[in-house]
Amino acid sequence: METLIFEYQLAEIDQMAQQLTGHLTHPILILNGEMGAGKTTLSAALLRALDGLDLPSSPTFSLLNPYRLPDQKWVYHFDFYRIKKEQEAIDIGVDDYFYSGERCWIEWAERIPNLLPDQYHVIQLTVVDADRRRLELKTVQNG
Repeated sequence: METLIFEYQLAEIDQMAQQLTGHLTHPILILNGEMGAGKTTLSAALLRALDGLDLPSSPTFSLLNPYRLPDQKWVYHFDFYRIKKEQEAIDIGVDDYFYSGERCWIEWAERIPNLLPDQYHVIQLTVVDADRRRLELKTVQNG
């Protein structure tokens, strides 16, 4: 499993996101990092890099925010921070989203370990300092 590492200043996030999109070969992307690491900020930059048509926001309270892309494609941004049981994710139809072929970005995926597809990307975001972040991208293939 190859790991790509990017270290960037927050002012450079759009350029880094543009580079990063070329490495995202699977539609499922897990975003890991402590609260405040910049997962939603990174999601916004990735959406801009994909020419997204909507303004992103954190889906913490809604669990899911859908974003339109050109050519009638979608990004489904999930945040499972508030769920207590995997059944809550099942109830909103995560299987339909995860296996739709559309992009799904998932925060707090550790709350739904049994629902994840066999292949996905994982981004680990780490705060280096107030202005810098370290991003590690890995591809997971189970089965």
